[in-house]
Amino acid sequence: MGKEESRTRYMLINVLTGTVGEALQLILQFVCRTIFIYTLAEEYLGINGLFENILKILSLTELGFGSALIYSMYKPISEDNRSEICALMNLYKRIYNIIGLLIFSLGLLLTPFLNVLVRDGEKIPHLKLIFVLVLVNSVSTYFMGYKSSIINASQKKYITTMIQKIFQFVEVILKTVILLYFKEYIVYLLIGIFCNIGNNICQYIITDKMYPYLKSDRHNLPSKEIQHEIFKNTKAMALHKIGSVIVTGTDNLIISSFVNIASVGLYSNYMLILNSVGRFTSMISSTMTASVGNLVATCDMDKIYRTFRKVAFMNLWIHGFCACCFMTLLNPFIQLWLGERFVFPIYVVALIVFNKFLFGFREAPIVFRDAMGLFWYDRYKPLLEVIVNLIVSIVLVQVIGISGVFLGTICSAIFVCCWIEPYVLFKHGFHKPLYLYFLQVIPISITIVIITALMFYCEIFLPLNLVGFIGRMIMTCIGYNVLMFVVYRKCDEYTELKKLIITVISGGYHKIFKRKA
Repeated sequence: MGKEESRTRYMLINVLTGTVGEALQLILQFVCRTIFIYTLAEEYLGINGLFENILKILSLTELGFGSALIYSMYKPISEDNRSEICALMNLYKRIYNIIGLLIFSLGLLLTPFLNVLVRDGEKIPHLKLIFVLVLVNSVSTYFMGYKSSIINASQKKYITTMIQKIFQFVEVILKTVILLYFKEYIVYLLIGIFCNIGNNICQYIITDKMYPYLKSDRHNLPSKEIQHEIFKNTKAMALHKIGSVIVTGTDNLIISSFVNIASVGLYSNYMLILNSVGRFTSMISSTMTASVGNLVATCDMDKIYRTFRKVAFMNLWIHGFCACCFMTLLNPFIQLWLGERFVFPIYVVALIVFNKFLFGFREAPIVFRDAMGLFWYDRYKPLLEVIVNLIVSIVLVQVIGISGVFLGTICSAIFVCCWIEPYVLFKHGFHKPLYLYFLQVIPISITIVIITALMFYCEIFLPLNLVGFIGRMIMTCIGYNVLMFVVYRKCDEYTELKKLIITVISGGYHKIFKRKA
């Protein structure tokens, strides 16, 4: 099997496996969340979201080391250089053990101050114990979860995905039973810990069986030159990590501090839906990263650039479709699912959706930047992103409420990220002028906004009931894709995308699941 076919095969298997797994998990999550809302106080929803954000911030101690090290694995994996792979994995283990202990220690030090961060925290019994359990669940991954990185870097993420989804399936089932019959939040958290540890142990064992040579060399470390390159990339990734964590992880903190914990709970319902769908799209991106990394290690830059244009087009089409669906279906779904008191005003929803679209807009440049190892060149971008986000969010939340939080994130994305990230990729990766990128993506983005506004206007006249919701869903799915087809049916990127889909549907079985003799 050729390298090109192999890359395509692995990417498609990864996407297919992840899609099925995410679909099953999504259904179970909604069942579990519904029972959660009706069996426990609203404040517990807010606590869930808030503590997750706190742990995101504590994860800053990872500093992006994992991304820098996985990038270093692409070349030795493509060359089957086992000694270097072992050395890299040994370094990975040492660093992540230190990180896990550090995060746990910082979390314990933070515990006495939780009442400062949680408005109305006195309403929730055992608040500190809850935080410690959430902390243990998060930290446990650092001690064993690192092992599966070699599987992911080898373009075989479908293996770790299947293991993860099995444990997540069991976890959701057990949590649902606990909520229905016992209504015990502490036990609910303990189930999450045991399932997460079980998942990590299973992936650890599978990795050792797939790569037995890892057990034969547990002490050697990479050369000084390789370590220097890794830590250089880590320095750059540290700033990216800081920017990402603060931008995505402070929204709930600001809402909790300046609005109330109940609003964090409402927001978490929206984010459950957005993140569930986002996992489908990010799954495509994450599976592509290893394939692109292999492409970078083995192909010329012209081919890499042509691949980028296809990926960027597909990325915008998919995220545009998601944004259109969110705008037309999100509030009706929440209202039918939970009731009107759980619904945000439509202007707030529009900001949330637009913010999510901007994150999707940036995925293609980020995937190629990571795969090409260009972390160093935009290392200061996250600092500017953080400054803009925090200043605008904190100022506006006091003036216009929760909308100000999302406007802060939007401003940091538009004025900082959306042009710096592709600039670095095009200048230092492709060695092409930046305007070529915007000539492709801006017209598509404008088209998506117009189509979304049109679909929203047409669908507001449909009744807000189950039949009306189904009608909105059908109209959105058909309307968006038909209009995008009409506009872009003759462009080269669409032609390539259509060929790929036809290959997967018609002859994909043999290319995806059968290896050539």
